[in-house]
Amino acid sequence: MYDDLLARYYRPDINGLELTRFRALISALRDEELCDFAFAMLDGKLDLKLRKFVESKVGARIDNGTKMCFTSLVEQLLREVNGSNFRRSQRAASLLEVIATSVGCDPKLKNHIFNGLLDANLLSHRKRVYKYSRSLDGGALEQSLVKNWRRKDRRAVEAIVACFPPDLLSSFYDELLDEITNDGYEEYVERRLYFRAPMTDERLQAILAKDEVTYASVCAKQKIPIPEETAQKLWDNRMESGRPELLIWAFGEVGLWNLLTTLEL
Repeated sequence: MYDDLLARYYRPDINGLELTRFRALISALRDEELCDFAFAMLDGKLDLKLRKFVESKVGARIDNGTKMCFTSLVEQLLREVNGSNFRRSQRAASLLEVIATSVGCDPKLKNHIFNGLLDANLLSHRKRVYKYSRSLDGGALEQSLVKNWRRKDRRAVEAIVACFPPDLLSSFYDELLDEITNDGYEEYVERRLYFRAPMTDERLQAILAKDEVTYASVCAKQKIPIPEETAQKLWDNRMESGRPELLIWAFGEVGLWNLLTTLEL
């Protein structure tokens, strides 16, 4: 089907009505034929715009429900991801990303695809997953993400902090914090760990000793009461922190009405 369509209706400089007809022919393919066509186009004969058009058609069909032929296509594509042909591998990963992020993609199939991309040797493939880190199913991707963390993939650490369920994140808290604070990660990664991991008294006191405003922000985000005496000390030290507006915000979030009404601004 693929070779026949290209031979009869396609050329590299195709445009105008001929291009419109070629796109329409692709749209008219049955699901099984579209899957075969999509896999065959990994050979790179189609230009980028047409490859993206085919990818969008596969994504649209997935949105209408995942049929067996799409599951088979996914398995074919995953086998190509670590193949020796770099460009073919990149095209396969691109189509897998479209399938996984389509609205109608079954969650199990989505996690299967993302696990496959996370297990890829190429960082560029893994990055296709990391960019969705805040919406990932961290529980389903735990093994792949931890594996990449162990092989010093910094983006995996950022994804773990963003998507692991709080209880799971808590089990790695000390190790994650040690790496984040000692290996030069961006400050937002550390803050996100504080905001998402369950807090113990010991963890809170360590944060307080390190940065008072961060402590107040964590309490505000997680709705942890701040003792009024502690809050007053934070306010008394506000000039050292240089962020009094964040302290006021945090006091409001944890309901320190009386303190807020008596603050000397």
